[in-house]
Amino acid sequence: MSLDHGELNVPGRTSTINRDLDRHKAVLAADRRAKAKAAAKFLADQRTEAAALFAALPPERFEAAAARLGVTAKQARAEFKRLAFWQPSSFIALERKA
Repeated sequence: MSLDHGELNVPGRTSTINRDLDRHKAVLAADRRAKAKAAAKFLADQRTEAAALFAALPPERFEAAAARLGVTAKQARAEFKRLAFWQPSSFIALERKA
């Protein structure tokens, strides 16, 4: 089977490729933005829930954790607060289990 060079040189064969690529890239970018927005909303919701759980913790919880970990109650409270902000899903799971 021989290659027909006439078919390769059809005028306008690739004239719409840039438009098609731009459209495809726009769709991909929109998908990425939508996923990022959903992830940010999920994280914000989890942080709100974790903050509510943290605010409801009694001081005895910090003292018990401090005794178990060998730190002061103030350090235990700071660690709980850090965990509630940076890893809200872990904090929520920890408090639901406790």
